Amino acid sequence: MPDLSEEELKKIIREDAMRNHDKHFNATLKAYETVIGFSVPAMRAPGIINAGAFAAILAFLSQLDSSQHADAKQLSETLFYFICGVALSSLAHGFAYLAQLSFHYSIASYEYRFTYPYVNKKGKMPDRMQVIGVIFQVITIVTVLLSYVSFCIGASQAYRDLLSIYSR
Repeated sequence: MPDLSEEELKKIIREDAMRNHDKHFNATLKAYETVIGFSVPAMRAPGIINAGAFAAILAFLSQLDSSQHADAKQLSETLFYFICGVALSSLAHGFAYLAQLSFHYSIASYEYRFTYPYVNKKGKMPDRMQVIGVIFQVITIVTVLLSYVSFCIGASQAYRDLLSIYSR
């Protein structure tokens, strides 16, 4: 191995450090882009489903005449479940934002240096923010699942109400 001057050695170390910095940043960025790419449609779907069901029930209610007031009242109670589903879906977006914000702070808590190891955690902050981010992710998932549950309850209630209206 040829002898390197101190300047050449510093340059090699700096280039190695920069490669490690870029590798860490790009790996983290790619992981979060993938997660976001899958999560956004998954969070939108129950909102769209519940909003569509809400609109369908409203359209049906608007076609009832005044003699069917009791039927309208019975069916309109199902709207509550669909409204809850839309609200839960919207809340899921807020929780997902808080999760991503926590992960951002975790990433920002890494220190890039030009001595080995090139990427270091700054104290316990990255680990704490990761835990907070995971907690918000779990809350997001539960909120989305509750939105689907709300749709299922509303759809079941609407089905029963429509059966009772048309079986008379």
